[in-house]
Amino acid sequence: MDAVPVLVVNRFLGILALVALAITVAATVALVTRRVPPWARDVALPLATAVALVTTLGSLYYSEVAGYPPCTLCWYQRIAIYPQVIVLGVAALRRDRQVWRTAVPLAAVGAASPPGTSSSSRSPRSPARATRRTRARCCGWRSSAC
Repeated sequence: MDAVPVLVVNRFLGILALVALAITVAATVALVTRRVPPWARDVALPLATAVALVTTLGSLYYSEVAGYPPCTLCWYQRIAIYPQVIVLGVAALRRDRQVWRTAVPLAAVGAASPPGTSSSSRSPRSPARATRRTRARCCGWRSSAC
């Protein structure tokens, strides 16, 4: 069985990111105007678990299937997001609304390390060196710093 092309995964994850952004804007407006519908409270934790799971699977795809080695800062993000799947998943099953005390600090650690700012990764197409023409990519992100 052939692996899914990186371009297809990039587009799929890009569309999911846009959907997540729209949901975030809608949720922020609902919180600010104090008009949070009752059903939103019931789907918040399962939705957060799904986001963490897709993020984890996406990062594993880029490193293990597509062959993009993660840079150091990408590892910090992974260290922060991988436990979120379990933490949020258990909280969703238990309907624990106090999980934010654990989830927010983990998310803050991940948010503090932007991707594509390390010079330690190499391109999967040219593992020996990365020249100006073929810049290295870390976890699928193009960056001049990679």
